[in-house]
Amino acid sequence: VIDCSGSMGGVSIDQTRQAVRAIVAQLSPADRVNVLRFGNHQELLLRRPQPATLAVQKTLLQAADLLQADLGGTELLAALEAGLDDLARVPAGVPGERVLFIISDGEVWKLQAEAFLARCRGAGVRVYAVAVGTAAVEATFAPLTRDIGGALERVLPGDAMAASIERHFQRVGVAPLNPVEA
Repeated sequence: VIDCSGSMGGVSIDQTRQAVRAIVAQLSPADRVNVLRFGNHQELLLRRPQPATLAVQKTLLQAADLLQADLGGTELLAALEAGLDDLARVPAGVPGERVLFIISDGEVWKLQAEAFLARCRGAGVRVYAVAVGTAAVEATFAPLTRDIGGALERVLPGDAMAASIERHFQRVGVAPLNPVEA
């Protein structure tokens, strides 16, 4: 789920392109994948999640090259819901973890995500978020990741953002940490 709202312009969208390329390089045909661009509306790249074959990877790389911060405002919750709906299109018999991976600056107003989080818990979906840019709002993402076994990474424009996002994507295959009680 990639934020293509106007606030992602410049360095953030440039490094997001690099990060998507790096993520595609980590995929195998056993993975199912789709890309959802969002701003004030959503655009799915594929009709439904597809096995990450070489042809699909090529399509993803071409889409990465075309990413622009041109979709208006940041309707994050609607995009997350659309991503979850798309993930539900993966047949139940397909093995593997269900994950939403989001790249955004998180500039939204009062995200009411309780129903979304309940859907994630019910479907066994974890959310991994990368908060990008100098104005990134970590508070937007913390509840989306911490309560359902995902993770949050904050990346500033001066950081090696593509490398940070790639490293964060590698965490997807790691089992969630359980809280330690003293």
